[in-house]
Parts: sequence; C-alpha cells; structure tokens
Amino acid sequence: MEKDIIHENSNNHNKYINYENSGEKSAEQAGAVLRAMTVDDISAVKQIEQTCFSDAWSEKLLSDLLESEWDEAWVLTDTDGTRIGYANSGSSPAKASS
Repeated sequence: MEKDIIHENSNNHNKYINYENSGEKSAEQAGAVLRAMTVDDISAVKQIEQTCFSDAWSEKLLSDLLESEWDEAWVLTDTDGTRIGYANSGSSPAKASS
C-alpha cells in the first residue's frame, strides 16, 4: 500500500508528515474546511499573524490582500467554524518588453 505523504511549509521550513504512521490527521480527516478568506475573517487572521510572526501583517495589509486582483487568500476552519489557519498566494503582472 502506498503511503500518503503530505508536504507542509511553515516559516520556510519544510516538513514531511506521514499521517498513516504518525497518528496525526490531515485537514480533511479532521473535518477542517479551507475556504476563501472574507472581510469577516480579518480580525481572526490578524490574531493568527500576531501569534506566529514578530512582524505580523496589519488589518490594513490583510484588507489590501483581499482587494488585490493579484492575490488570493484562504482560511482554514475547524468543525465549529473557528479559524485555525490561513494561506495566501500572490502574483504580479508580467512586464511588457519594449
């Protein structure tokens, strides 16, 4: 049987987890939901930022993230809707050559 290996990246440290042998659960197994981040999530995401990073993003930066046409953001919630994590991804427009 093939093992389910999940890659996680946190604070630029890569970690590989084999959930089959570790006793840990994947987000899906735990009933967690990944969904698009909304304005209603900003306060909770700011708290996550402040817990995890010494240079946490402000509510303004998080709001700008949601308004940007170049960025996407998601929140991870547990079974009761508590926000337990978030992710964002950004891109920049290609520069036109002259």
